Amino acid sequence: MAQEAQISCSLWPRNDNILTVRFLIVLIPALLVQDSDLKKADEIRATPAEVKYLKIPWVTDVFKGFETAKEEKRPVFLYTIVGNALDDC
Repeated sequence: MAQEAQISCSLWPRNDNILTVRFLIVLIPALLVQDSDLKKADEIRATPAEVKYLKIPWVTDVFKGFETAKEEKRPVFLYTIVGNALDDC
């Protein structure tokens, strides 16, 4: 019985083989990236001017929003929904 257990366990890969496979899974895509891919990524990456809207101070309290807008002399964009925001129009 002990010999059978040893034989069945030898069919599974050893831990060092698993680490090698994991290393290759991480390494191979990194080797496949070419300079043209990196240039294209730089071309389509958003510029700071394009992501300027991310700096908008969003608030969930209407009154606090109006107070902040008045203090900073900024306009208010009020977005409201009724029901679920992902429902059909």
